[in-house]
Amino acid sequence: MIMEAIESFLETKFLAWLLASARIAGIFTSAPVLSAQAVPLNIRLLSFLALSYLSLPAIKDVVWLNTSIWDVVLWSMSNFLLGVFVGTVASLALYAAMYAGEIFGIQMGFALAQVFDPEMREETPILGQLSLLLATYVFIALKGHMMLYKTLLFSYEKIPVTASVNFSELANEMLRRVGDVFLLGVQFGLPMIAFMLLISLTLGVISRLIPQMNVFIIGLPVKTLLGILIFAGLIWVWADAYGEVLMKFILDLDHLINTLSP
Repeated sequence: MIMEAIESFLETKFLAWLLASARIAGIFTSAPVLSAQAVPLNIRLLSFLALSYLSLPAIKDVVWLNTSIWDVVLWSMSNFLLGVFVGTVASLALYAAMYAGEIFGIQMGFALAQVFDPEMREETPILGQLSLLLATYVFIALKGHMMLYKTLLFSYEKIPVTASVNFSELANEMLRRVGDVFLLGVQFGLPMIAFMLLISLTLGVISRLIPQMNVFIIGLPVKTLLGILIFAGLIWVWADAYGEVLMKFILDLDHLINTLSP
């Protein structure tokens, strides 16, 4: 009985499982937390294998072992790109938070203050990195990784592992989501922009009333101090707003998968 079950799995399900694992591999290369370079490679590999095993019951497709190797390669590439798309869309919400942090830093005079980002392997603005860390915390606190796993299982139901993905539609959807990143970053940064504009106007009025005061010398430290206080006060409001945006991005994935389904 055991040998028959193993033979049946190898003949009908083994290649389907490999194709499904290619979709999971795409998610592990782009999704937040799962693709983090700070996580050791062996931990990510074990997580990938565990997730592939847990996803096996959701795979209903049958791919015979004698299937053409060219079909398997083509389907593997399609599933991998689909996984990259799903992980990237989930990561875009974090990039919007990082972009908003960069706007905060520019307004506060931290435009040149940069730290090395091990994820992107380049220097990024310090407040952008802090905003990204806070966004990652919100992502984990809201169990975004579990919602992403549910989206993966939903994708197996709507888009079979042997389906051909419409890459033009995939690219168009990606471009729309990238545009949303800049829009959300500006929306998150508007309170800081408004406060800094008000502070600049106040300093301008003071320079007119007290000409002896050197506004250029006191302006930068005043903006930095008030900016830090404003940023600290906005963290709780920002976290709630970001949580709503994150939920919207992940829930939109179900709609996108329905759109891409054959």
